[in-house]
Amino acid sequence: MVSAPVKDPILVTYAPSVAEAIRMDTRRRRNAIKSRNAAGEESAGDPDSHALLTRIKAATLLAVWLDQCTHVSDEMWELSGWVMWISNDTRVKAHRRIQAKSQEKALGRAAAAIAQRDAINADDERKHRAVYIKALDRALHLLATAGDWQSISQVRKRMAGDEKKAMRLADVDLADVLGDLEIAKKIESREPEGNEQGARFRSVAS
Repeated sequence: MVSAPVKDPILVTYAPSVAEAIRMDTRRRRNAIKSRNAAGEESAGDPDSHALLTRIKAATLLAVWLDQCTHVSDEMWELSGWVMWISNDTRVKAHRRIQAKSQEKALGRAAAAIAQRDAINADDERKHRAVYIKALDRALHLLATAGDWQSISQVRKRMAGDEKKAMRLADVDLADVLGDLEIAKKIESREPEGNEQGARFRSVAS
């Protein structure tokens, strides 16, 4: 019977092979900590540094519970290893489940945000198209009633304030509107002449 390598060797004793395994593991862990410290790595919060002490406690409790003594036999030491393995496996699986739940919630939030964004984009697109169609009709009417070549600024000046505001909010450019009307052959354009600034437009019916 070998005295236990703990603070109070009178209370707990270990089988020779168990005591040797504890001493070797202690030496290995101590050397590993020294190597990490020398490399500038943090070791105080390493869960592995407490694993041996936890196993010693588990083995002692198993000996008291199953053998009704404070002597840790080879059998109790091996059984404590299984307890540690099951504990670690349970912790890893629980952590994975927590991560999976967190990821599931994050994906749900992302999907909701994407759906909301798509709904906003679709609503913005509807508003844009509605304003754009009105701008086409309005620009065509203004050119048809002008009776002469008009610049973009002249067409814009004849628009009402709320029309210009609606176009600005819906990101509708009057130059694009006039360009599409020309492509549709509803209006025609010419290059500026003399002191004119910018192209001029008029209704094809003019």
